[in-house]
Amino acid sequence: TGINAEYGGESSTASNTSLLQQLASVVDSNPSGIPLLEAKDLKINDLDFVERQSKKTALLSKLTLSKCLKCTKLPEQFKKMEKLHKAKDAVNALKYTMSDDNLSLMPEFQKRLLVLTKLNYIDENQTIQLKGRVAREINTCEELIATELIFENILTPLSCEEIAAVLSALIFQEKDAEKPILTPSLEKHKLN
Repeated sequence: TGINAEYGGESSTASNTSLLQQLASVVDSNPSGIPLLEAKDLKINDLDFVERQSKKTALLSKLTLSKCLKCTKLPEQFKKMEKLHKAKDAVNALKYTMSDDNLSLMPEFQKRLLVLTKLNYIDENQTIQLKGRVAREINTCEELIATELIFENILTPLSCEEIAAVLSALIFQEKDAEKPILTPSLEKHKLN
């Protein structure tokens, strides 16, 4: 039987009811299950797909003939196999974590941790310190430089306009051939 659903004239409730009735009749006419369509029925010419489809069909026919389906302990054994596969997946994930592929970035990471420790952003146990918390809250510019400016009190003697100029330099970084004109206060605090 074919399924004919109209998209238009009928109300959606009537369409849904009609569609459900058609689906029920298809299910009733195939008590052993709706047969799978073969690749040739779908006019698929992809060799890889056809091979996989034939393997799947062969496995399904073997499965229906298997004595395992009649076993009363099947759910219990299935749970054991599922547990085994999950354990194997976990082992494979741990192997990858310990592999050279994953550890290739480790030296770079260790260097960054060393810098953060020397600057007192984290302690020896990699616990975030006060400077680290401040740096974590700064997300619009160079976090470490801005935090160092704050904790070294470099901004304290500057006027509001000068502080805004210094902080804007951290956000906007355009390469310019001209040197900016600095106020005497900024010239005094300029790092060489």
